[in-house]
Amino acid sequence: ATATVNTVSQTTLTLLQARKITPDESGRYINRAEDAQKSIDMARSIYADDPMDDGQARLAAVIRALTILTAELEARK
Repeated sequence: ATATVNTVSQTTLTLLQARKITPDESGRYINRAEDAQKSIDMARSIYADDPMDDGQARLAAVIRALTILTAELEARK
């Protein structure tokens, strides 16, 4: 999941430099990536206390969100 956040950030920068997205759009994508990273960090913390339920569920939700975000960026290429 963290690698995907990094990929999203790099793809956003590439799209911005290629002028396929605006600076405002770039900011929104970066914010979403940062929010995903915060959620990943929170999932890790929760997983340390409850490895079977809440931590895995939160991580699964973050991965779904990152999948959507990645698809949005791919569509902009």
